Amino acid sequence: MDRKVLGIVFFTVFMDLVGFGIIIPIQTAYALSFGATATVVTLLSASFSAMQFLFAPFWGGLSDRFGRRPIILSSIVFSALGYYLFAEAGSLAVLFGARILSGFGSANIAAAQAAVADTTTPDQRAKGMGLIGVAFGLGFIIGPVIGGIFSQWSLAGPAYISCVLCALNFLFAFFMLPETLKKGAEPAVPQARKGIAVLSLQSFRRAFEHLDLPRLLWLFFGVTLAFSMLEQSVALLIQEIWYPDATALAGEDLAKAQEDLKGVAHRTMLVLLVVGITAAIVQGSLIGKLVAKYGERRLIITGTSLLVVGLILFPLASYTTVFPLTLAITVFLSVGTGIVNPSLTSQLSLSVSDREQGEFLGLGQSLSSLGRVFGPSATGMLFEINSFTPFGMGAFLMATCVWVSLGLRKDDR
Repeated sequence: MDRKVLGIVFFTVFMDLVGFGIIIPIQTAYALSFGATATVVTLLSASFSAMQFLFAPFWGGLSDRFGRRPIILSSIVFSALGYYLFAEAGSLAVLFGARILSGFGSANIAAAQAAVADTTTPDQRAKGMGLIGVAFGLGFIIGPVIGGIFSQWSLAGPAYISCVLCALNFLFAFFMLPETLKKGAEPAVPQARKGIAVLSLQSFRRAFEHLDLPRLLWLFFGVTLAFSMLEQSVALLIQEIWYPDATALAGEDLAKAQEDLKGVAHRTMLVLLVVGITAAIVQGSLIGKLVAKYGERRLIITGTSLLVVGLILFPLASYTTVFPLTLAITVFLSVGTGIVNPSLTSQLSLSVSDREQGEFLGLGQSLSSLGRVFGPSATGMLFEINSFTPFGMGAFLMATCVWVSLGLRKDDR
């Protein structure tokens, strides 16, 4: 394990996720300030994830051909442009364009994961992928806090900060990030030598040549789909329960509505802060020991089971209007996702050859992004029917993931 390279990749992903995390607390409030409905708010998130779905294999495959370093650097530039456009937006249409551009740039996670795979042995893979999870967790700690603080000054302010952080991230990666792809390594797929298609049906067909890979790809999709329904519902539920006047954007209630929107951003930030802290602890201190003792399969089963229960309890706790109780259930949920995500990534990485890491990790991330397209797309409409509906549907979908994970090959360990 090359600790220096892992540290640099960790910092690069961390900075990327801080910039992303800054936007999360303000996105709903920002869209509501333009008069968006719940459905439009969640479609805004779906547009970001749709680009990740389409282009994760693109970036991952290109990293197999040209190397990890140039792909990571290029994608950071697109993210920075998207954040700047978000800050300058004067309409919902521009907001959508900004999220589309940022989503294209943020589809680079497969290249970062491939860099980790390049520098770890199979026995170290879960711990290495756990570092990516820690970067996500810390990004969700630092980012939402920054976004929550600066949103009290201006809802556009956090987006400017994300743009600046992307610029700093680019400079750091440019001077510090080495190339991890071995010289002379040939991609396993001829398509990777030609230039990668946006989404490869050939990769899907090849997945069925690997034991467990079809199930794992379904889990990448299903887990993310179910959890994204929670993510997209949090701010909407907070607005409905604690700030019902936040959508009064005209007349004498305008000033109060603006303050309520800041309140929505603040409480959303607190929920995300709990998610980030818990995930960082689980993935930074526990996941390596847990995988060594129980194996990825058992952890995937355990984590998805915890998420089923958490998805049901979260809205029930919120309906009590006791916000600390909601935060307590958030810890429960975060343990589940902190266990599942690195275990899934590690298991997928161990299921394919070294020359296929970028391709299939990209495919897994693509399916995760597809879950973030379908989840938000449905969440807004389900929420407008009843605020519990998206949580109940998410719990049902996560239960199917428990069933699928039971069919995974038992771990030799």
